[in-house]
Amino acid sequence: MPRSALLVTYSLEMGGTQRASVFLAEVLASAGWRVSLFVCADRRRHVAAPASVVLIEGWQAKRRWRSLGLAGRSLGQAAALRRALRSERPDVIIALGNTPGLLALAATMGAAAPVVVADRVAPSQDTVERGLWRLAVRALYPRAARLVAPSEGILRERAWLADTAKVVIPNAVWLTTGATSDGVALAPADAPHVVALGRLHPQKGFDLLVQAFAQLAVEHPGWHLTIFGEGPERNRLEALAAGFGLRSRVHLPGAIRAPAAVLHRAAQLGGIFAFPSRYEGFPNALIEAMACGLPVVAADCPHGPREILGNGEHGLLVPPEDASALAAALASLMDDARKRTVFAARASARAKDFDPSRIGQLWLDLLEQVITQHSHRSG
Repeated sequence: MPRSALLVTYSLEMGGTQRASVFLAEVLASAGWRVSLFVCADRRRHVAAPASVVLIEGWQAKRRWRSLGLAGRSLGQAAALRRALRSERPDVIIALGNTPGLLALAATMGAAAPVVVADRVAPSQDTVERGLWRLAVRALYPRAARLVAPSEGILRERAWLADTAKVVIPNAVWLTTGATSDGVALAPADAPHVVALGRLHPQKGFDLLVQAFAQLAVEHPGWHLTIFGEGPERNRLEALAAGFGLRSRVHLPGAIRAPAAVLHRAAQLGGIFAFPSRYEGFPNALIEAMACGLPVVAADCPHGPREILGNGEHGLLVPPEDASALAAALASLMDDARKRTVFAARASARAKDFDPSRIGQLWLDLLEQVITQHSHRSG
């Protein structure tokens, strides 16, 4: 009889956790598992699970119980998850993210299946994990059969959990090579670009990148800065560029669903990828750029860049929140084509470690181990 898994995710919006949820569903379904996906929130969907995966609209329970406030909505959703457990009878439950993790651990008390929680963001940087929420994490996380995180840094922040319960599995990163969404492209198309990619949000540090580029612009007149993404910081970034007199050289073309084409084009033009984030969980965009052959400069923020770049072997690391250090590192690459070539080759080689087939097998091995251990304990 095939293995079965119930995945719990917050939504199917565009984002790293959502892509990870769909990726894991695909891995399990391809391996012959019976897979169900419990979706907690009714949000616009940008990613789709395989057709064989049973979608369970857990958000409907929240809507029915909304008159009772947050506690009522939480209880309603926990009850819906309990019903899903009875109907699906999974061998293992995998909850991706903090909120789904707490829901799964609370809803499965007394249930037969083990729970694997996949943390996605460093606790120290998670604005949700405060006060009572943090107490809930401390109370419920020890019930997890395993806590999985994409970086060692995140797990170090869970030092109060047993080491034997913690596992690092990086995100799988693959490139979608189809047409880019909405006709987004590099412009001008024949100039070298410093490229960045991500949501226009303070977390991503794009304000620091604009400041750094302003320090370089006069001595590097042929270069442009292009930041792909959309979000609440757009107006501020545009105003910042205008204030430096760089309106014609700092470009914000919008969000892009399939970045491979523009990243490859930037690499062909001798460009550089900049990653100035203030904090991360595991930055897929950084690896996507590396896979496309771009040399990278990244802020040494918590957590991910240092592990991905091998302490600076596969790309340049700079202190976070330091526009001048970022400018100096970018300039060292802009002024030296050979150095760009060397770091581009190192980046491409490192990106292969995050190949989906390798990461998928790590997940399959872990889940088989968890199920086997749980079966032995139960028996």
